[in-house]
Amino acid sequence: TQTYMRYRKTDVLGKGSFGVVHKAVHVETGKEYAIKSIDVTRTTHQNKMYLITELRVLATHKCPFLVAFKEAYFENRCLHIVTEYASRGDLSHMIRSKIRQSAYFSEFDVWHYFLQMCIAIDYLHQLNVLHRDIKPANVLVTRDNCIKLADVGVGKVMRAAKFTYTQVGTPLYMSPEVFKRERYDSKTDAWSLGCV
Repeated sequence: TQTYMRYRKTDVLGKGSFGVVHKAVHVETGKEYAIKSIDVTRTTHQNKMYLITELRVLATHKCPFLVAFKEAYFENRCLHIVTEYASRGDLSHMIRSKIRQSAYFSEFDVWHYFLQMCIAIDYLHQLNVLHRDIKPANVLVTRDNCIKLADVGVGKVMRAAKFTYTQVGTPLYMSPEVFKRERYDSKTDAWSLGCV
């Protein structure tokens, strides 16, 4: 375990192209959080822009199905983003667990998660933000079985032009337009949601 400021980091929850996510406990309150740590000295200018997008969306959103922001701070050349902790893990982990058990999700749970993801994505689109990396590993599940869409770091803020060309995301969940480096819009998130 490590201690950063007011948090004690414990388990590694995940690793990605942008950094490491730890489970952490607030030292004074004992409340659990997730902390994403990114070494900004090794980050490209484009990735720094992704971080700014993520922080802006996380700090201001009012959607119950997007992961909630607590605070952010710099320490040891890293940006640490503190968010709520989803105790049931991510949908990717839950899917693998079901496969090992030769079990299925109930139809109720499938619709429950799907509709909450739709609300989160629609909320982002109303803010002119494309998520662009919707996949099971970015769908967190809370103790009360609600989803929290995470990792809006690769999100794209759409300006006056309603299309973009940048190829980002996870290949299995990319729309054909993104994969072929053609212009795309918010429909690319709908494709990824369908894949999930």
